[in-house]
Amino acid sequence: MRFVAVLLCLAAFSTMVSAVPINIHIRLSDEARQTVEALSARMRAALPNDEIDFQTQFIPHVTLYLTDFQPTYIKEVILRSARRHLSELLLLIYISSSSSIVANYVPCLMTTSNWVVSGDYGMWNVNTSSCLQQLSNQIVEATHQFITPNQTIPGWVLSLPEPLRSEKIALIQKYGSPNVFEQFQPHVTMLWDHQDTNVVSETEFMHQIPPLSWFPPLLGLAHVGPYGTVLKGPEFSVFDLTTNHA
Repeated sequence: MRFVAVLLCLAAFSTMVSAVPINIHIRLSDEARQTVEALSARMRAALPNDEIDFQTQFIPHVTLYLTDFQPTYIKEVILRSARRHLSELLLLIYISSSSSIVANYVPCLMTTSNWVVSGDYGMWNVNTSSCLQQLSNQIVEATHQFITPNQTIPGWVLSLPEPLRSEKIALIQKYGSPNVFEQFQPHVTMLWDHQDTNVVSETEFMHQIPPLSWFPPLLGLAHVGPYGTVLKGPEFSVFDLTTNHA
C-alpha cells in the first residue's frame, strides 16, 4: 500500500513541479547514530538556534549525491518497478545496470575525522576512502542523466576563490551538484545555526570525541529537508547493504 501511495502521489505532482530534490545517502549504524544523536542533543542544549533536530525531524546520514531530478523520470521508474523486484532496482531511477551497484556492493568501513564549523554549518567529516569515493562516483554516473538541467548556482559557490569556483560550477552544470567526483566531501551535518555567536566555542568538545567507525547498513533515496537534511518519514526507497554481505 505504501508503494502504491508513493506512486499515486508522484503521478499527481509530476505535472505540477519541475524538479524533485532527492538526497541519495548512506545511513549510520545504530551505535554510530545513537552517538551522533547524543552529541547533537548536547549542542542543541547550548545553542538554542541550532536547527538540526535528529530527535523529531531529521536522520543522520552521509550524502553520496544530492540534486534535483526530473519528476517525469521518477514516475516512469516507479511504474516500471511495479513489474520488477524492488531489490533489483537502484534508487528508483531506471538504468539497465540498476542491479549492479547494490548487488556488487562491497562492505565499506566509514570513519569520521575532524570537526568543522563552516558558515552556519557544523559538520563531522568522514574519511574519503577509495570504496566510499567509488560508491558516490557510481551513483552519480548511473543517475545524472535524469537530473533537472540548468540548476541554479548556489551563492556560496559563487563566493569561492578560483579555480575552485569554476571547478564546482562545471560540476553543477553537468551533474547538478558541486560536491561530486574530485569535489566529493563526505560528512555528517550535525548543526545549522544562523544566529548564535558562540557556535565555535560551544562545539569545541567535538575535537575531543573519538572517531566513529561503522559499516553502512542502508542506502536511501529520500526527500530533502532544509540545509540538505534527510527528513524522517516516508522515503522513495531504502536498500539493505548488509543482506548479501554478511
